[in-house]
Amino acid sequence: MIKKLLLFLVLLLMNFISFSQGAEIKGNCLYDNTTKRITVRLALRNPTGSPAPIQLAGMRFGIQYNPLAVNYAGFTSYMHNSTNQGLNDASFLDFIGPDTNAPNGFSWESPATRNATVTSNNSVKVLNRIYINRSTDNCFNANVIGSNQMKVLIDIYFTLVNDNPAYYHLNEPGEYGWGDPEFIAQFLTKDNGGHTGNLTDPFKEIAIVIIRQGNTGNPYQPFDFANAGCSASGNPNPIVVNGSNVNFINPVNGVLSGKVSSLDIAERNDHVVLNWNVENNEFADHYEIERKDENGNFRTIGLIMGDNKNATTSYQFKDKITTRDVKMYYRVKLVGSDRVVSYSDIKMIRPSGTQQQMVKMFPNPATDVVRFHSPLLNGQFICRVYSTEGRMVLAANANAVNPNFGIGSLVSGVYFVEMYHPQSGKRFYSQFNKK
Repeated sequence: MIKKLLLFLVLLLMNFISFSQGAEIKGNCLYDNTTKRITVRLALRNPTGSPAPIQLAGMRFGIQYNPLAVNYAGFTSYMHNSTNQGLNDASFLDFIGPDTNAPNGFSWESPATRNATVTSNNSVKVLNRIYINRSTDNCFNANVIGSNQMKVLIDIYFTLVNDNPAYYHLNEPGEYGWGDPEFIAQFLTKDNGGHTGNLTDPFKEIAIVIIRQGNTGNPYQPFDFANAGCSASGNPNPIVVNGSNVNFINPVNGVLSGKVSSLDIAERNDHVVLNWNVENNEFADHYEIERKDENGNFRTIGLIMGDNKNATTSYQFKDKITTRDVKMYYRVKLVGSDRVVSYSDIKMIRPSGTQQQMVKMFPNPATDVVRFHSPLLNGQFICRVYSTEGRMVLAANANAVNPNFGIGSLVSGVYFVEMYHPQSGKRFYSQFNKK
């Protein structure tokens, strides 16, 4: 009896591994200043080391939004397979569809609105609720997603009721994203209340329902067809989505992509050494190192292939110094696996006969005035401020006793500072962001 029970448990576990594929839901929220449109993009990723490819058969997307802040503006589905068949239709896994008598392929929830509590201040927002079905009843139309591959599923569009993108940091892509307390969207999962979950803070106006693990009675998750015994009628199974893997990632140029989160440069042993960290490194194909002098244009001087490591990782590149006493500008160009390009911040250095001397500016970012830590105890400094194009935009005097100067006349952006100390002939360098 015990042997039979153990055999039954082994078979049950094998069946679970074969037919209930693990997955990650990724997403981001993007803003187009030209069209004034917000795009919520969702994707499905089959993790590295997964035992079998996902055969995506369908998914229902739950959407909740505050009509006082945003308007729903439609969607674009990318859930067709390589032959453009199947999942770009609204039909028809019975338990998640079909969408009958619904315009544009979506249906209203019942009830069509709900009261959502905002956790941080205990206020209430009335959210509209809709859902979108995409599915097929033919497993030969399934979209196969192999190990360590990702499939963009859908773009869902919204417009702002009031033209106030700065309120949500939507026009600040370098700072905006998952983890920003002013992010406009969030996921509602089994872990945080699902359909009736709370909004975390007052900036949340859009919620996407992803039930992380369920069955045919809880269909807001992806479904796949079994690999074994596939027939025309199909054999759909819920794809398990771990709560920790339901997340947004930082938006970069409108796609799911890696991001160069920091770039540092320094002069060492006749080289300019670049070190940078990368978020979402698994989405990067390669990195191009670009350089320009103060009178030239950026050009590629080196290439490093992505190492396919997940999450955050670091890279280094050394550039041989051939010219001194000339300002050199560096940046890292990240080319994603989807061929979309993003860039790091630009850094400036002036290789000289002596070791480069850097000082810090504060506050950074700054609004009206910046201060620097004086490397010398006395004397005057001549401060020259340059744009990222290498053009001098400001000159000011400062002294060691009160080491600051005004920047109120500058527009928002990144600036480089050269501080010359006439008494010693020394030059010091820094940079700051102007709000």
